[in-house]
Amino acid sequence: MSAGDCVQARRSLTSPATPLCVGLTRDGDDVLMMVTGSSEAKYTGVGFGEAMADALILLLFPQPGGTVTASMRVSTGRSRPAATQVATVEVLRSSVQDNLFSAQVRCKGCGSKAVQSGGPQPMIWAQGRATTTEVGDQGVTSYHFPFARGKLPANMT
Repeated sequence: MSAGDCVQARRSLTSPATPLCVGLTRDGDDVLMMVTGSSEAKYTGVGFGEAMADALILLLFPQPGGTVTASMRVSTGRSRPAATQVATVEVLRSSVQDNLFSAQVRCKGCGSKAVQSGGPQPMIWAQGRATTTEVGDQGVTSYHFPFARGKLPANMT
C-alpha cells in the first residue's frame, strides 16, 4: 500500500488536533485503503469526491473490543449518508490501541464508481460521535453530525 496523505483534524479551536491518515491503492475495480485515526471519534468517514452530494463514503467505527467495523454509504447532500450496495467493503485488518484505530479495508467496486484515474483524487473526511455501532450496514444508524470535517487530496498515481 502506498504512503498516505494525512490531515490534522481539529475538533474545535481550543482542542488538540487528532490524526487522520489515509493511504489508497487501486487494484482493478477495487480500492485498498489504510485509514488511521483517533478512536476518541466514534466514527470516521472518508469519501470519494469534492463534497457530500453523491459521494461514496466509507464509515469506520472503532469498537471497544479492539476491532473496527465498516459501512459503505452514499450521500445525497448535507445529510446522513444511507447504506448502499453500489460498492461493498471488507475489513482485512483492524486494531484499536492507545486512542488510535487502524483499519485496512478493501472497497469492492469503488474503482469505477468513485475514483478518478491517476493523479490527485478529491476526497472528503469527517469525524464525530455515534451512539449505535452494531456490526453491519443496517445496524450503524445512530451517528451524529461531525465535530471535524474537511477535504483531503489523495494521490492515486
